[in-house]
Amino acid sequence: MPWDGWAAGPWWVFAIVMPIVMLLVMLIGFTMCRQVFWVRPGRRWSPRPDDEDPAFEILRRRFASGEIAEQEFEEKRRLLQR
Repeated sequence: MPWDGWAAGPWWVFAIVMPIVMLLVMLIGFTMCRQVFWVRPGRRWSPRPDDEDPAFEILRRRFASGEIAEQEFEEKRRLLQR
């Protein structure tokens, strides 16, 4: 194949576009992982903090309204943390 510059032409596009695509993929991956997992101070990685757990929120509301006693609240809270 004779060297007329045509064969080497599109490669510079690949050299510029590929790093940009890789950065976008890493940014999207980081953003998705950050929404699913994040670290709260003093805690390990967890899918959701306790204050966003719907079952825990219902338990707290029932305790706050007086439907359940403190002993029952603590027992159920321990069960939810497992």
